[in-house]
Amino acid sequence: MDRRSANDYRRRTFGGRSERLVAYVCECADDGCRRSVLLTADEYDALRAADGAVLVDASHPPAGDG
Repeated sequence: MDRRSANDYRRRTFGGRSERLVAYVCECADDGCRRSVLLTADEYDALRAADGAVLVDASHPPAGDG
């Protein structure tokens, strides 16, 4: 399972309450990265609606941007 699919699963499983923080895995291009990002369900949904990736910060380029 890729990291985006894993995060989508975490959203469905643990993100039932919009204010609850859930730890998602960084979706950067570094296959070895296992850093996490805390987001609420609303923040996660807004990120996905904008076609965004879960990233620790700007120093972690999204997968496929290489």
